[in-house]
Amino acid sequence: MRRAFIHNGVATGDENMAADVAMLEAFREATALRLYRWKPWCVSLGANQSPDALDLDRLRDDGIDWTRRPTGGRAVFHAEELTYAVVAPLTPKDSAKALYRKINEALAVGLTIYDERLGFVAMEDRQPDFRALYRKPLGAACFAASAKSELKWRGKKLVGSAQRKLGEAALQHGSILCGTAHRRLPDYVKLSEDDRRRMRETLDAETVEIETVVGEATDYERLASAIREGFERTFGGAFEETTLETRAPEATSERITG
Repeated sequence: MRRAFIHNGVATGDENMAADVAMLEAFREATALRLYRWKPWCVSLGANQSPDALDLDRLRDDGIDWTRRPTGGRAVFHAEELTYAVVAPLTPKDSAKALYRKINEALAVGLTIYDERLGFVAMEDRQPDFRALYRKPLGAACFAASAKSELKWRGKKLVGSAQRKLGEAALQHGSILCGTAHRRLPDYVKLSEDDRRRMRETLDAETVEIETVVGEATDYERLASAIREGFERTFGGAFEETTLETRAPEATSERITG
């Protein structure tokens, strides 16, 4: 089976989500890994999350973008992070759940290659009640809780992921936290001051970043190379570098709401 690697650098929120959707169309019968970043910084919403959850005026005033993901979950502030996207076919052997776990295994291997101090990363073994969580103010933030098989470092969430099955293939993408800027999400969510404070406290207590673990700024190019190697070891074959053609995205977050 063909394995492809795409390293896109930086793009806007709409451009990045359009590329993820285009990747799903281009590689339905292959396994493809794409790594990218965001410029300007961006808040993304889950496919079914209303933009009413965001303080759009403050986002605009601070020069922060926003978009909607084709996957589920809640708001993520994409700032100092490396984002990954994977498209892979689904088979009776490789179910959506099995693929989700395998991708997180590959990410864990890559993180350890990047720095051995990240070798303490482990998968969450429990699934929270997200329906109940989403009814609470803190449920507006994706990183407020860890889903089963998501990656944590010594009990704190380091990588957040979401997956969507489309036909006989799946798209999975997620954030590898590198710096602390993601903790600014409460500034851009409509909350009472008490709930905003609680969300900050939760993110401080429940999340961690590569720079916090290793004590130095992230080398994004070296991290991308390590993640690619982690996928090659886990999936058992080389991921050959390729390019991805995308159409220009339409207006913010309207094209992938289905």
